[in-house]
Amino acid sequence: MNDVIRTFIALKIKPGTELVKLIATFKQELEREAIKWTDLNNMHLTIKFIGNTSPDQVNQVKAVLADITSQFPVFLLYLNGVGSFQKGGNPNVLFVKIDSSDVLKELAEEIDNQLQPFGFQKESRRFNPHLTLGRIKYLKEKSVFKRLTENFKQYPVQNETCRQITYYQSVLKPQGAVYKSLAEFKLQEGR
Repeated sequence: MNDVIRTFIALKIKPGTELVKLIATFKQELEREAIKWTDLNNMHLTIKFIGNTSPDQVNQVKAVLADITSQFPVFLLYLNGVGSFQKGGNPNVLFVKIDSSDVLKELAEEIDNQLQPFGFQKESRRFNPHLTLGRIKYLKEKSVFKRLTENFKQYPVQNETCRQITYYQSVLKPQGAVYKSLAEFKLQEGR
C-alpha cells in the first residue's frame, strides 16, 4: 500500500502579466490576512482530483488520458473575474473564474466517465472550473476582501490556449503541496 500516491488531472496555466498584477494587488491589500497563496509556478486548473492511486491505476489513468486527448481539440479559455468559495458563511478559497467552455466541460465529463470503471468515483458536484489564487484560513478584515472581490468581479484576466493536459502527483509537505508531472498529453491541433 506504500506505493499509493495522490494524483489529479489538470491544465497548467502560465500566469500572464494581468494575472501576475492581479495576484500582487490582492497580496498587497490582504497582506495581514491568513491566506496561503498559490505559487505562480503551480498555477493549474484542476479537471479531476483523483486522490489515492495505485501503480496499476496510474498506468490505467495514463492510457485513458492518451485515448481521450487524441479525440479532443486544442481550445481557448477565458480567465475573467475573481470570486470566492464559502464555507460556513466565510470565504475559504479565492479564485479566478473561468468563462464557460463547452470543450472543457466535455473533456471533464469524458475523463470522469472513462475513469469510473477503474475504481474512481464520478464527481457528485457540477464541474466548476476555476483557478485557485489562495486558500483562506481566516479573514480579519472581511470588508476589505469583499470590496476587492467586488471590484475585480468582471476583470478580464487573460486568455489561455490549452494545448495539453497534465497528470500530476501531489506530494503533501509541511510547507504545502508539491506537484510533480507524471505525464503530459497533447490535445489535437487544427480540429
